[in-house]
Amino acid sequence: MKKFFVTNLFFLLTLNILIKSFWILGIDRGVQNAVSAQDYGVYYALFNFTYLFNILLDFGISKRRIEKALKDYGFDFDSLSAVFITHNHSDHVSNAFNVSKEKLYASTRTLPKIEYVIEGSHLLVPFEKVQVGCFTLTPLPISHDAPNPVAFLVEDGEESLVYRTDTGFVPEKDFPYLVGKTYYIFESNHDPKRLFESKRPDYLIRRITSDKGHLANCDAGYYLSLFVGE
Repeated sequence: MKKFFVTNLFFLLTLNILIKSFWILGIDRGVQNAVSAQDYGVYYALFNFTYLFNILLDFGISKRRIEKALKDYGFDFDSLSAVFITHNHSDHVSNAFNVSKEKLYASTRTLPKIEYVIEGSHLLVPFEKVQVGCFTLTPLPISHDAPNPVAFLVEDGEESLVYRTDTGFVPEKDFPYLVGKTYYIFESNHDPKRLFESKRPDYLIRRITSDKGHLANCDAGYYLSLFVGE
């Protein structure tokens, strides 16, 4: 019995070393060489946060594209444990109807195409934490022209990810949740000078630059200078 246990333990350790070597020297190195340092940082953050417990933030693109992206990293659609929606604009929510009620999390008036009612712990309330497996997600209010929009702070006890898109400014009450985190996916939408010189219609420019629109690149840089640690 003891010999059987030791033999199997040795086999598992050997297999783990071979797989890790292939991953680090093959796949992961290939990703680093193929993309920029910034893109690799985003990939690394998302990969680490989905490796043990698959969570999807927003579902605006087609299910087919989601399935392909998951397959590229060794997952399938059914392996998703939860899908969290930030707000009801189509580029964030249009395909959320593909997700079962048991896996979908959103705030009120966020899912116009969904026939069932989101309730209980799946109904997101700003600053009220939600536990999904090893992850704690904190919805944070954002300023955008949608009902009850939120951003997310995702934590696993060791690392943390700020996922904050589509916001006109960052409320100060959110600041304590944003300082010194491990990774940031952060709104940085436009250069004001180029936007005002563009041929976009006036109403769209006013929407983008309003407090419920999108952060300019310079404003995003300012906020990140306050939040990101050394």
